Amino acid sequence: MATTYHLQSVDNEVSGRLALVTGASTSGGIGSACAKSLASEGCDVVLHYSSSKEKAESLASELRQRHPNQLFVTAQADLTNRESTRNFVAAVLGTPAVAEKHKAISVLVANAGIGRRIRHVKDIEEQDWDDIMEVNARSQFVITKAAVEGMRAQGWGRVILVGSIASRGSGLNGCHYAASKGALSSMGLNMATVLAPEGITVNIVSPAMIGATGMIPTPKQRQVVEALNIALRC
Repeated sequence: MATTYHLQSVDNEVSGRLALVTGASTSGGIGSACAKSLASEGCDVVLHYSSSKEKAESLASELRQRHPNQLFVTAQADLTNRESTRNFVAAVLGTPAVAEKHKAISVLVANAGIGRRIRHVKDIEEQDWDDIMEVNARSQFVITKAAVEGMRAQGWGRVILVGSIASRGSGLNGCHYAASKGALSSMGLNMATVLAPEGITVNIVSPAMIGATGMIPTPKQRQVVEALNIALRC
């Protein structure tokens, strides 16, 4: 007996949807570039920051001027603090300006992370390991898990995890950083297969070090934005 397969159409329209970008406050960095790209696609955008409130507010103001009919809000969370991380998505959706328009985060760019350049394993302390895994892996899991629940309820979602080429063992930030990004990438690959039947795509973008993030002096962010645009549609 022959088996018939049917291709389903994919809705890749992001205009009017709510996007959350973690780690969006670094001027010229990956997060801010992604926020600007999502804004240009018609998204309302929540800009997460940990301590750089002024930079996040400045970016939000800039985006409001460029796209006056869209919503841009900032939201603070200390991702080294587990309680702050656990409450973050609910706090975002409970913000009055957001709650008026949205019931779910439709696009998540999990970009927040830290990097401590400790090249040799002999110099990496257990606390260095714990600190970087907390922010780069655990907090991103907690936020992604919370955001995915709303995506599942509406049958549509896009998750973009910002990893690193370090996940393949390269890079200058040491094995603890490589392990944290490797965990993020493996998590994403697993979730992609689990969530695909529910209309949610999960993609991992793995750039090299990016300028304007404090890691290298020369900004080279265009490729990351192009990869984000591809990920939104895959």
